[in-house]
Amino acid sequence: MDLLTDILDQAGVRRRMLYCHRLPASGALRFPCDRSMGFHVLTRGEAFLHPLEGDSGRITLHAGDVALMSRGCQHVISRDPHYRAEDARLTGWNQAPAVLDDTPEHEPALLVSGAYQLWHNPVHPFFQELPDWSVVPASATVDTQQLNGAIQMLDTEVSRNDLGAQSVVHALLDVLFMHVLRRIVVAHGGSMGSWSHGIQEPRIRQVIELMHTDFARDWTLSDLAHEVGLSRASLAEKFRAAAGSTPGDYLRKVRVQRAMRLLSESNDGLDAIAVAVGYGDAFSFSKVFKKIVGVSPSRYRMQDRAEQTSPFRV
Repeated sequence: MDLLTDILDQAGVRRRMLYCHRLPASGALRFPCDRSMGFHVLTRGEAFLHPLEGDSGRITLHAGDVALMSRGCQHVISRDPHYRAEDARLTGWNQAPAVLDDTPEHEPALLVSGAYQLWHNPVHPFFQELPDWSVVPASATVDTQQLNGAIQMLDTEVSRNDLGAQSVVHALLDVLFMHVLRRIVVAHGGSMGSWSHGIQEPRIRQVIELMHTDFARDWTLSDLAHEVGLSRASLAEKFRAAAGSTPGDYLRKVRVQRAMRLLSESNDGLDAIAVAVGYGDAFSFSKVFKKIVGVSPSRYRMQDRAEQTSPFRV
């Protein structure tokens, strides 16, 4: 099972926008990025990323570097490490690649950016593990050839703007996005008590896949232990040590994440949604949902309906 794709799908990740720009020699670009994951690929030159929120300091980007933002964070990108705030021009994320002009410039800096919208705060533990900013340098050794090849193709497509360039650029951004997320999972895989570490353990990963594949089943600890050839006590101990939670807690989050999507995308009643995600009735489902999300399912749906007309929502 492709766990990462399933997690992103159930969290409602949608490709939001795309932005291509030749960075100005002076001044800066300010990106508003509420409710999005996003990343920047510097295909040429050198630039500096300045987060305006959180604890991250200035990040230096070289040609071929990829910087991933895990959640909405206003930030500025400039070619000057000491930009002036008043010179930062507010920019947006366009639906299609901008056509780069052919004006020659000495040592141009070319930036290609993608935003992936997460309208609602996801509850799956994977998202809690993501650092505010992650940078994959061009010199990284894992999958370097594939990653650099995609970046070189991206630079060619946005610069030449040939037939079909928009589709090719979107596909390449998706490839880069998944590669960066994979690297983050690998990097966090060495930390005990995390989702990323849990899926490195074959039996724990098997249990996680079982809960994703058949989330509505009335799983007991004994059932899961039997499926992977462990005792109840051994599974409970190994799962908590590796993944940082109990199998029951993990299953509840998987179910609630799916329920959030059903509440947003369907008109099904609470009883039907409760059964669909593995609960016997709306009352028990609502109790779990509110504990994890912070609001009742009815309130969540009401807020979601009110926001569906937002021009910023995919």
